[in-house]
Amino acid sequence: MTALPLGAAIRQQGLSSAIDAAQRGPVTVTKNGRAAVAMMSVEDYERRRQPAAQRLSQIVGRTAEEDARKGLTEAKLD
Repeated sequence: MTALPLGAAIRQQGLSSAIDAAQRGPVTVTKNGRAAVAMMSVEDYERRRQPAAQRLSQIVGRTAEEDARKGLTEAKLD
């Protein structure tokens, strides 16, 4: 996670640069040397808002689809 001092995030690099960095990965903005806020892309934010069970269900579903495309079935696993 990238860390930016609050002043630097706005003055030196500009808010646009801080946003660009957050779109590449989470950015911690510090104030007085301590983490104050975190910035992240909307995609990261939405993904983190999903309940863990919902994310797991999506992963299992994708894995099952991939296995089916590869011809892997329950019968072959037994």
